[in-house]
Amino acid sequence: MTSGKKPRAAGSDDQLAIARRYHNEGRIAEASAAYRRILGRNPSDVEAMSLLGVAEGQSGRPKIAIELLATAAKLRPADTGILVNLAKALADGGRPDEARRVLEDAITHQPRSVDARTKLATLLLQAQRDLLS
Repeated sequence: MTSGKKPRAAGSDDQLAIARRYHNEGRIAEASAAYRRILGRNPSDVEAMSLLGVAEGQSGRPKIAIELLATAAKLRPADTGILVNLAKALADGGRPDEARRVLEDAITHQPRSVDARTKLATLLLQAQRDLLS
């Protein structure tokens, strides 16, 4: 049985490592460009796609982030990290109900995911505050 992951092209692991380094250093524009180059060679590279989605969200473009992360989630539906990032993009894009459903799905896949549970609790607390204000 296979993992469903496509093998990476030669050198793409190095390119992804460089893109991640840029991203971790806060060099979001450079990271985004690097992720896009990877996707130009392999449009179904889920890691590059999801990390580009995160970078787009960090750049204030939640709509693009949602599109990228939703596509990545379709390719890897049980990847809790992608689902949590998609939920954040949805919440940032003003779609908290969809974000809640995605987080509930993430918890279904990984019941012990502290990140998914924490994000869901935060989202629910914010919804409660919004109702009270």
